Amino acid sequence: MINIPERCGFHPSPPAGRFTQSRYVAIVGAILSLVVLYTVWSASARYFYSEAQKDFASRAGEHLQLLGERVHEHNRPPVEAAGKITAHRDDFFLEITDSRGAVLYMTPGRDDYASEHFVEKRMSVYGEPWTLRYASTSSFDAVHKSRLPILFAVGGMVLHLLLLYIIIELLRSRIMHQAKAAELENSREWLDTILNSSADAIHILDTEGRLVACSPSFLQMLGYSDADAPNLSVYDWETKFPAEAIPVMIESLSEVPRRFESLFRRKDGSIIDVETTIRAISEGNRRFVYASSRDISERKRAEQALRHEKETAQNYL
Repeated sequence: MINIPERCGFHPSPPAGRFTQSRYVAIVGAILSLVVLYTVWSASARYFYSEAQKDFASRAGEHLQLLGERVHEHNRPPVEAAGKITAHRDDFFLEITDSRGAVLYMTPGRDDYASEHFVEKRMSVYGEPWTLRYASTSSFDAVHKSRLPILFAVGGMVLHLLLLYIIIELLRSRIMHQAKAAELENSREWLDTILNSSADAIHILDTEGRLVACSPSFLQMLGYSDADAPNLSVYDWETKFPAEAIPVMIESLSEVPRRFESLFRRKDGSIIDVETTIRAISEGNRRFVYASSRDISERKRAEQALRHEKETAQNYL
């Protein structure tokens, strides 16, 4: 026999266990998505916080330098100079303490706001060490409180989900391909069993009349070998019906079986009488022709001999 290139009349269910793989991938992917979301958001938030802290430290350094210049150039007391300069800044609070921890100066409103950025500086004033603590104000924090970490996190999540979707689709496609391959293999085994165990000459044709599968008994009946089968079509053996009528017959077939007698040409050119049962079968959007034939040449000769005897007897009487 030859292998049918498409599935034909058999629908084994694909193993359900194979599809659990995609579920596991989806669950793992969802967990990884949360991890990626947190990682991207955390990393971007740390980066932008670090950049804001650098900017704040730079502003505090500029203020400290300006404070030193005001003290020495104008010979003003440090606390007065600090208060004078700080009063014109809206990006940080300032707290000055001496070596004993006593608060010498504090920007009004310092205790009413929870700052996000801090810088501590030290300077020597008239030989005494002072500590200057800078804390960001709400205006500075508002400017540097960027939404970019969230945007980066969302962008990273979208990219991750896209890649995850591609991976799941590739995996599902692979699983479906394996399931279809297994289904096709089962179909072929099932078809082989049916054809090999049949005494009738079973042959399956496509809508063009080409042979796509047959039983060994069919090839034996026509005198062909397995090597000949792939190149055979109905036009190689059908002799009773004209070639132009065969496509019309195939097109008119339904799933209701039809039985008729015909004449088949064997490989050696001899003609045999056959009785054929034929019907249309469908697989998806493909149509095939299923036919089962029997060699009735002996029966035809016996019937002809019987008719000849009857005619002879009638003539004798």
